[in-house]
This record gives sequence, C-alpha cells and structure tokens, in this order.
Amino acid sequence: MSGKITYFKTDDFEQRGEFNQFHSECKLNNLVFRKGDTLKHHDIKQVLDTCNKYNSFDINTLIIKGEEDLTIWIEHKSQRPVQSEAAENKSTERSPASQQSMPTKVVTKRYRGQVYEETVIDWAAVQQVPSKDKARRKYRGNYID
Repeated sequence: MSGKITYFKTDDFEQRGEFNQFHSECKLNNLVFRKGDTLKHHDIKQVLDTCNKYNSFDINTLIIKGEEDLTIWIEHKSQRPVQSEAAENKSTERSPASQQSMPTKVVTKRYRGQVYEETVIDWAAVQQVPSKDKARRKYRGNYID
C-alpha cells in the first residue's frame, strides 16, 4: 500500500484546511499534515521525487502551488498500528527485567566538607546471587563464581 500525492492551489488549501497558529500543521480530511520544504516552480522534479519517497512508506503528501513556489506538506502519523504492537512487545519483554530490582545500599559520602548520602547498587550482594542457568564450580574446595 502506498500513499498518494494531492495537489492544491494556495487559496483552495487555506479554505479547506484547519491550521494551527503558526501555520506549520494542518488538519485536512481527518489527517494531520506538517509543512515541509518550499521550492521554486522549476524544482518540480525534486518536489515529485521527495513526495514519491514518502509515498513509498505509505505517507500521504500534499503539493501546494503558490504564485512563486511549491510547498510540500507531509502527513504526520502519531501512532502507526505496526509500531504500537512492536512497542507493546518490547514493554512486555522489559517488564520481567524491571521487576528484578538490583539490591541497593545507602553510602555516606563527603565532598568539600559536606556530608551527604547516596543510594548505590550493592555489587557485593549482586555477585552472591547464583545464576540459575550455570552450575557453580569449585576450586580447591571453594566455590568460584
């Protein structure tokens, strides 16, 4: 599936679209477009090439013809269904890791005569936790991990 290119004259576009206060975003036919490049009329090949690149990624574009220039407006998709599913998969993968919190300890530090406390990771406690996927090894009667 590919996007499509729509052509408007400046007057028609301003009548049909709902613009934000800076005229950098426009809502047209329930789609949100953001203002892109503005090029001269003799750069029409570059304008069409740019629009075709966006269309290959299923992004709609508008070409607005003014008196002296052409402006490209690019569809802004805030959330695409494919990306949201991928984001949900990543969040479910991270949730078990986030549930296993690292052991911490409070350390008193001094800097330029001031004493303050800082919470840091207790690496000694982390090293004592045996990993379940690997067997513990002994060397001369002592466990080495």
